[in-house]
Amino acid sequence: LDEAVEGLSSREREVFTLRDVHGLEVDVIAAALNVSEVTVRRQSGDARRKVLAWFRRHHPEYVGPPEAG
Repeated sequence: LDEAVEGLSSREREVFTLRDVHGLEVDVIAAALNVSEVTVRRQSGDARRKVLAWFRRHHPEYVGPPEAG
């Protein structure tokens, strides 16, 4: 996971860590980073997609096939 997260921008890494590792809520992260909740959701989604893509390339045995559509 550390290698996958290294490929994120610093803000994506920060949001990913706060939301997906520490389990903080979107509103708490938005307030802490002084950004909108929409921004947190977008950065979180971008980070999750990048981490998933990294795992698909490097460790496909840990993830399912890409979703159709």
